[in-house]
Parts: sequence; structure tokens; C-alpha cells
Amino acid sequence: MSLSYCEFQVAQQLFGSTPDALDEAQRRRVSDVTQRRLEIERLVLASEEGRAVCVPEATLQQALQELRGRYEDEASFKAALEQIGLDDESLLLGLRRQLAVDAVLDRISAEGEAVSELDVELFYRLNSERFVNPERRRARHILITINEDFAENRRELALQRIQQAAGELSTRSFEDVAQRYSECPTAVNGGMLGELRRGQLYPELEEALFALWVGETSGVVESELGFHLVRCDAVFSEQRESLEQAAPRIREHLHDKQAQQRQRAWLAQLAAQSASPSQSVQKETSHATQ
Repeated sequence: MSLSYCEFQVAQQLFGSTPDALDEAQRRRVSDVTQRRLEIERLVLASEEGRAVCVPEATLQQALQELRGRYEDEASFKAALEQIGLDDESLLLGLRRQLAVDAVLDRISAEGEAVSELDVELFYRLNSERFVNPERRRARHILITINEDFAENRRELALQRIQQAAGELSTRSFEDVAQRYSECPTAVNGGMLGELRRGQLYPELEEALFALWVGETSGVVESELGFHLVRCDAVFSEQRESLEQAAPRIREHLHDKQAQQRQRAWLAQLAAQSASPSQSVQKETSHATQ
């Protein structure tokens, strides 16, 4: 993989841009990652597995089309390549070498044992807190802000307005009152805040919301933003995901983790066997799957 092509790929992956469009800090980051990847490429392609790999032409062309698809048209794609000194030949060479490295690492990661049902169950039992969906509440609110710089939002007047809004709830829907009075952007949607769990609101609002029954509206609540009225539209009780429900996600997580561990171990072995092992290779083993 040429230096220009590798920098191009790293800049795309990290920042969604070309190297020439990056700021100084981003360029340094791209340069560091590029050097590590080139060292990894050198070791992988020099290995027995790397020498044996062959990238099918169809795979190469598909990767090229995916790369082109990131640009508006062919002209902008060619312009981006020219800016970093890449022509069609060097681009294809870089792509081929990258695909070869990916193929080798995929093969190495697939050589281990499959994730067992016992592995899945143990992970589920030892990480049970990950599979609990906490109680959530669908809520709306009306907000009148307190801002002493504006006469109509001084504390006394803001309190009068929220109390006036509360009084109108006896004859009008919460949504209508929110649209008329609320100073929160949610007013256009009838004050809808969405589904919320604990820890997502100001403490005063959270305490009020989680004390309400479905369809109930709080009294006036003060937060650092101002005065609120909060309504609970629905309650979704805490639910624990079963082992059967969580198993596919756990299996995928464990498979990916084991694959990365196998790749790191293999890359570390290559580095140790190299005539002049580079410290950068040791760092890159944790990023080999980027």
C-alpha cells in the first residue's frame, strides 16, 4: 500500500475527508495511524499466509465502486485522487494490498473455536445488568424560562404565566396549552419530551415525573431553566431481556472479541519474528480491525 493511498484511506475512515482538507491535529493523527498500518501491512503480506492470498478481480472492482460511491460524481473522485498524487494504477495497487491484508486477518480470526452456548450463558449471567431495560416514561412539559434580563421573564411574571397555563389545563388539552405557553422548542409538538429514563432530566423534573400516574400532571416545578408543568403520558416498566433474546447479540460480541484477540496475538508473533520489529506494530495490534 503506497503512503498516499494509505493516508487517503485513513483520512476517509477517521474524518470522512481527504488529507489536504484536514487541520494540523487531524493530519498528525492520520500520519500516526498511517505509519502503523503500513508496518502492519508489511508484516502481514510478508508472512506465509500473506504470500498465499489472492484477491479476486470482482472483489477489487467492488471495493473500487464502493470508494467511488463516496463522491458526488466521477470528476470529484478523480480530483480528490489527483490532490494526493494518486492515479488509477496506484489506487488499484493500494486497494489490492489492503484487501489482501483484510483477507489474511479475516482468515486468522476465523481459525479459533466457535463461541459455545456455555460461553454465551456465562456472559449473560456475569453481565446481567447489561440486559435490563430500566423503567421509562413518556412525558410532555410546559416551560416558562426565568431570565431577569427580560421583563416578561423575570421570576414573578414567569411564575404568573406558568400558573395561568396550569389553570387552563382544566378546560384545554395539555398539548394546546403547551403550544400556546411553552417556551421550549417541544411546544410545536405539544410539549412532547419522548420516552425518558432516570438520569435524563434535571433532578427536580425527574422526581416529579416519576411520581406521576399515567395521565397525571404535576404542579409547578422549578429547575435551573425556569418553571415547568410535567405530564406523564405512559409508563413502561423495567424489563429484563431473556437469555434467548440476548443470545444472538452476545454471540456476535464474543465472536468479534475473540477474533480481535486472535489477530492481535498473531500480529504480535509476526512482530517478534521480524528482523527489526517496530514498536509501532505493537501499538497497532489493538487497531488491526479498524
